[in-house]
Formats: sequence, C-alpha cells, structure tokens
Amino acid sequence: MRVVLGVSTVLGVVGVVSAFGLFYVAERVFHIDRQHIQTMMYLKLSVAGHLTIFLTRTRGPFWSIRPARILWGAVLGTQALATCIALFGFGLVTPLAWSWALMVWGWALASFLLTDPIKLLTYRVLDHFGDRDEPAVGSKPRVDPAAVSPASVSPAAVYKGAFPVGSAQADTQPKPVPAAELKGDKAEAVPAISQKPSAGSDPAPQLATSCRARTLRTRRTADIKERKFWKQYRHAYEECLSATSTDDSPWFVVPADDKDNARLIVSQIVVETLEALGMSYPTVTAERAEQLQAIRAELVG
Repeated sequence: MRVVLGVSTVLGVVGVVSAFGLFYVAERVFHIDRQHIQTMMYLKLSVAGHLTIFLTRTRGPFWSIRPARILWGAVLGTQALATCIALFGFGLVTPLAWSWALMVWGWALASFLLTDPIKLLTYRVLDHFGDRDEPAVGSKPRVDPAAVSPASVSPAAVYKGAFPVGSAQADTQPKPVPAAELKGDKAEAVPAISQKPSAGSDPAPQLATSCRARTLRTRRTADIKERKFWKQYRHAYEECLSATSTDDSPWFVVPADDKDNARLIVSQIVVETLEALGMSYPTVTAERAEQLQAIRAELVG
C-alpha cells in the first residue's frame, strides 16, 4: 500500500502540473479565450487520463508489457470520440481548430513520455527505503545481467540447474551456487530449463509466482530465520529471472496471493501466446481425403 500511495501521489501531482501548464500556455502565450480553453482542457484530461493507464499497468517502462487488444480498442475508440467532440462541438462544447487539438495531443503525449521516467524513479526510491511489497504483476522482468551485484546475492537463494551449461551430464540434485560463481554468464547459475529455446522452436513463456512479505508472515510459522533474508531472496529472485528472460522465452511474474487475478493473468498469457503462433488446421489434398474416407468406411464397416 505504501508503494501504491506513493506512486499514485506522484502521478497525480505531475498530472495537475501538466494540466495547469497547458492552461497557462493557452491563456498567456497563445491568448486563447476561456471557452476554447475549456474545450482544450476537456480533451487534455480525456487523452492524458487514458494514457495514464499505460503508465500504471506496469512497474517497468510503459512499453515493457504489450497491451491487450481490448485495451487498445477501448482507448482508441474513446479518444477518437473525444477528439471529434472537441473538434465539432455537437452543441456540447466550443469547437476547436485542428491546430489547437493537435497541440493538446502533443502536450498530453509529451507529458506522458516525461511522466514514465518519473514513475520509474519513484519506484526506485520507494524500493530503496523498504521491502518492495508488490511484485511486478504480469510483467516481464528487466533484462540487465550486467547490473547484477554478486556480493548481494544470498548463496542459499540461487541454485544451479540439473543440466549446467556446457555439461553433458546431469546432476541428480540441485546444488547451491556461491555468490562468486555469478560472475560472467548469469545463465549458468539458474535452471537450465529457462535457457533460450533451440532455433526454429516456438516462443515459450515462463511463469513465476510471487507474493508479498506480509503474506508470508501470515502463512508460515516455521521459517522465522529465513524471513530475515527476505531482501536477499527477492534480489536473487529478480536477478535470476532477469538473467534468463529473453524474447524467445520471457518470464511473467504472477501474484501468488491473489488467486483470481493469477488465473486471469495466466489465461491471458496462454491465449496471447497461442494466438501469436498463427496455428491453423492442415490442408488435406484430394488424394489424402479419399484415403481417409476409405479408412473411415473400413473402420465403420
């Protein structure tokens, strides 16, 4: 909740500053009358409000998660309607000139691009001053292996997979990996199952669950000592996923303490992955169709 309130407060302040900035520029710089400024503010609030959805739906950059088609359709449809109302009025507002409407869109887009790094900085500051209690729900972790700090990873939190990279033999049990071994290729310190698929294979999304620290405190009673290493476990968890998340095999983090949303997120990921494969029924030649009919007749008879 601390993170939610902090980020929402910052985004709210930035939105207010952006709105008053547009009002100031329209009135003092371009000397636009109040009736037209009212329409401009209507259009600005409509466009900026919908763009905020793309900011708040992920902890990472706004482009880190592809929006669902239904979201794209809803946003484009409502903004097309809002722009038409601002341009033609329809007896509801004072109509705007195309140039002013484009200025409002440009202002809203510029504010959107400026707000995104502010959001990332806010998350970073809030995470720095306490445990990050909200996982990156449904998002792909950042892929930045060079940013890993080996000394900060708990040796007990990272395990080498059953099939280490470069080894022809399989280990029967997973082994702890010392922090020193994390130097170099990070993929050697994570399960080999998350290695990049072979050439020609289809994309294979990977799913990982995560829950908040206070959720663990309400569920577990026998791991009091391990709770002291929560930050180390979280760091190792995120860095391992980041080191192995690729375009071919991305990781998606799903909230384990919200079963309804977890099932919804997993279902959406599976559906979008299957749709992206472009699968279709195989075509059957006339000759093969006759053979199948003959086989069917023989089985029925």
